Amino acid sequence: VLLVAGGWKIPNLSYLSSTELLTLGSTVWTMATPLPRAVSNLAGVSLGNKVYMTGGLQYHEQWPDILEWDAEDSIWRKTGEMKLSRQSHAATSIELVGEVMEFCN
Repeated sequence: VLLVAGGWKIPNLSYLSSTELLTLGSTVWTMATPLPRAVSNLAGVSLGNKVYMTGGLQYHEQWPDILEWDAEDSIWRKTGEMKLSRQSHAATSIELVGEVMEFCN
């Protein structure tokens, strides 16, 4: 399944809260439960068969939220917050072993 959430709508310059899903093999996107607020500049990451969206921007305000897509109930759940609010960032998953652990607190 491919998931698209949030963004920026041109030409009317409005933020989006929509969530759209595309099942592989299908040619039709379906609308799902929207994000809790309309935001752009989120970062998404897939980890352990789950999708997370982090941060975002809405009218000069950045958000620290970490949202998890609950595929079973088709809703977004807030699972935490980053230490710093941010937007236009990148996110990925890494394995926390060895030397990497010395940078984690």
